[in-house]
Amino acid sequence: MASEALRAEALIVEVLGPGLVRVGLANGYRLLAHTTKRSRVLDGRLVVGNRLTVEMSPFDLSVSRIIGELENNLAK
Repeated sequence: MASEALRAEALIVEVLGPGLVRVGLANGYRLLAHTTKRSRVLDGRLVVGNRLTVEMSPFDLSVSRIIGELENNLAK
C-alpha cells in the first residue's frame, strides 16, 4: 500500500543555495525544501519571507519538495 504525500503551507526562513531553502511550518517545525526540475523557474523567486506549498513524505518529515508559490509573496 502506497502512502500519499503530506502537503502544507510553509514560510521561507533561509535561502541555502540554488533550489534549496529552509522553511518553517505553522507549528514551528523547520525543514529543508528543494525545487523539482520542472519548477526551477522558482529559483529566482526564492526569497526569505515568501510563502510556499511543500510536499513531504510521511516516512521522512525533515525534507520536502516545493510544489508552488502562494499569493501575496514579496518577490513577483
